[in-house]
Amino acid sequence: MCEKNCFSFTVAVVIMAIVLIATSVHKLEAYEVGFDYNPNSVSINEDQLYTEGTFFTGPGHYFITFIKNLRTVQFGSQKSTTTKADKLIDSLVSRTKDALLVNIECSFQYQLSVDKNDLLVLYKDWGDEYEDAFIAAARNILRNAMAEFDALQVFYERSSIEARMRTTLTDKLLVEYRVRVQSFQLLDIDLPGNFSQALIDTENLNLNVQTVTYQKDQEIGKSAGRINKALQDANGKYLYCINSQLVIVNNAQAYASKVTAEGEAKSGAISAKFNEQSQVLRNLKNSLDFSQKQLAAYYFYEMLDFSKYGSSNINIDTPQYIQCISTGTCV
Repeated sequence: MCEKNCFSFTVAVVIMAIVLIATSVHKLEAYEVGFDYNPNSVSINEDQLYTEGTFFTGPGHYFITFIKNLRTVQFGSQKSTTTKADKLIDSLVSRTKDALLVNIECSFQYQLSVDKNDLLVLYKDWGDEYEDAFIAAARNILRNAMAEFDALQVFYERSSIEARMRTTLTDKLLVEYRVRVQSFQLLDIDLPGNFSQALIDTENLNLNVQTVTYQKDQEIGKSAGRINKALQDANGKYLYCINSQLVIVNNAQAYASKVTAEGEAKSGAISAKFNEQSQVLRNLKNSLDFSQKQLAAYYFYEMLDFSKYGSSNINIDTPQYIQCISTGTCV
């Protein structure tokens, strides 16, 4: 009887030991960090933040875990993006600055701080539902950012709206929840049908106006090109005519200069010849001591010397002022 009781007790002790060991050993995955929670004392071990591994924490203990990997939260349909969201929520319903109702689809990627104190504050403020808490805060932050823009800006300035939402969300989640927003995407803003269609029609009209203006500018440019070409051709022909006339004038001036030079050369030669002959006559007159009339008579009789000029008869009258030679007196 004693042996039976001892065996039963031993089995019970072994089973209890196995249970205690099983409930005392806990594991954290590579993407997790956590605090050891003691349900017996209803307290958290704030001195140590556990990371990946298997740990003996004590009977009944368990880890309060936080995911340290990058996570994606998306407001709206999964069809808006090919990236699978870790948390998919209904699209945001907001109003613009001028009270137009809009539906917003967007997503953002966040990562928790792995600082021990930051995680303790996050858990003490929001408990296990910390993610739902800052997602609700993100919804309000994005709605408020949307309310800073009017309907026309929604249609024409989406990049500005996206930048504003990203900046506001990043700053506030970091300060209030120790959450680091890594990126933000504004996927779509759905405007009311009538308003959206009116904006599309207006934009199409603007595009048509721009197209017509562009075509007009093209035609003006082509016309200006043709006019410039015609002017260039006309200027070319005009310059050709001017150049041709200049060539003719230059040639005429060159020919005139040549004829003038030749005439001046001949005139100079004749003048030099006459000057030479005049000098000879002056020298002869001076050497013979003739008067002007005597010199003329001398040349006259020199020309009648047939021995010098042949036997040809020259029938000329004797100059009156030369008749003095036959009488011996000359005037």
